[in-house]
Amino acid sequence: MRYLPLTNTDRADMLAVIGAAGIDDLFTDVPVSARLSTPVDLPFHAGELATEIDYLNGFIVQRGEALGIATPVNRVMWAL
Repeated sequence: MRYLPLTNTDRADMLAVIGAAGIDDLFTDVPVSARLSTPVDLPFHAGELATEIDYLNGFIVQRGEALGIATPVNRVMWAL
């Protein structure tokens, strides 16, 4: 599973664990000629989290239906 830090504290903790002073330290082995000069416009990573949450709620709803168990909260979350 990939690690996607959600807060500045999460990011700082990750960097401290691996002994990096900042995000730029993660790219020191990448040649300057291979680095992008402008930021890449990627969607915010929370979108991936939302997709995972949607998947899990959908799974719980479907599994609950198969077992005859009501899952009203998960059904509402899945429908959002």
